[in-house]
Amino acid sequence: MNRRLVFACLLLVGCAIETPVEETEPVERPDRVVHDFELRETLNANLDWVLRAKEARYYQEDAFSELDGVRLEFFDADGSTTSTMTSERGKVEDGSGDMIAEGNVILIASSGDTLTPERVHFEKTRDRIRGDQAFRLAKPDRVLTGIGFDAAPDLSDYEVKKNVRIQFRDGVQGDDL
Repeated sequence: MNRRLVFACLLLVGCAIETPVEETEPVERPDRVVHDFELRETLNANLDWVLRAKEARYYQEDAFSELDGVRLEFFDADGSTTSTMTSERGKVEDGSGDMIAEGNVILIASSGDTLTPERVHFEKTRDRIRGDQAFRLAKPDRVLTGIGFDAAPDLSDYEVKKNVRIQFRDGVQGDDL
């Protein structure tokens, strides 16, 4: 009888312990996937920019697309390329058309100026690029570094937010600004 009592107690204890089941978030799947994606923007019948990506995933409910292998080319009114930006990935907001690029971001202007920030936000309505993180801007005669910037896509006009340092190419160090 002791064996039966011990077995019954073990059975009750074993039944009383429940292993919690972890609930997992459902994986959000894109509504559409496009390979070799291309989007063209015109302004006053002139090509303004062309966005290309190896793959684009569109999420209709959230109204955005995620991009992989991004290339964004900007053009002037004559149709000449003013700058080209590449990144590993990006995101395009459906309503505003604003874009974010991140992962090995490189923007090369037709002047040869090269911007390498950690992340870039292209504001379509302002026709400006900006970033809040560290960046490096290499020009023919100097290299600027800092935190935060706001610039024209062709880098002809830019503002540095803080911690600006200038290294002149001839080796002379500029002062902190």
